[in-house]
Amino acid sequence: VKLTKPFNVRGTVVIEVSERLEDHDWALAMAAKNPVIVAYVGRLTPGQPEFASQLDRYRKNPLFRGLRTFFGPIGEGLKQPAFMADLKRMADAGLEIDIAGGPRQLGQAALDMATLSARIPDLRMVINHLPMPKPESEADLALLKKGLDELRHCPNVYAKLSQVIRRVGGVVREDLASWRGALDEMYDVFGPDKVVYGSNWPSCLPDSGTEYGPVFNLVQEYFTGKGREVSEKYFWRNSAARSE
Repeated sequence: VKLTKPFNVRGTVVIEVSERLEDHDWALAMAAKNPVIVAYVGRLTPGQPEFASQLDRYRKNPLFRGLRTFFGPIGEGLKQPAFMADLKRMADAGLEIDIAGGPRQLGQAALDMATLSARIPDLRMVINHLPMPKPESEADLALLKKGLDELRHCPNVYAKLSQVIRRVGGVVREDLASWRGALDEMYDVFGPDKVVYGSNWPSCLPDSGTEYGPVFNLVQEYFTGKGREVSEKYFWRNSAARSE
């Protein structure tokens, strides 16, 4: 609350990295006491025997809005009926999945998400920490282009533009000019209705030594240039679009 006050931030979604149920319970208890936490995304494991009962337990809490997973499990899970059945449960419950991973995996992961979206059209997915560094090999670049082209046509796959400042070649650049091309590329793929804000705080501290303010200011400058309607969609409307 203290950190974001100068930027008029009214609420935040907590994305949990721990798989311990005790940590989920603690975070949700904190959220109940702190109105600034408007939603919580937990860590449950689809495909496990206990998943359905755990999901039934947590979905009763209106602040529980989804779960976090990673690129690898999505690709593997496409071949596992129990995994797919659990993601169908998520979709039927109106919940979403946040998906994270590294830049070398993104091309294949994008193709996997497009396949998953075709099989479970109602499942909302949010790709974390975009834009990522470009892969070095031509083959990986071609795979990434193919994957992103597939995602253009997936209405329920969103991009969290939260990695706009990072260390590149030992240098940290906090100016919009250095990141405009990468942001333009993501905006071209996902458009105004499928981009959401993320600060990547506090992970941005060890990654680049950058505090909350420069990250917020950079994306605010970028989206202010697209007009108020698009800016509001990015900062909050898209995040709340189908959360009721």
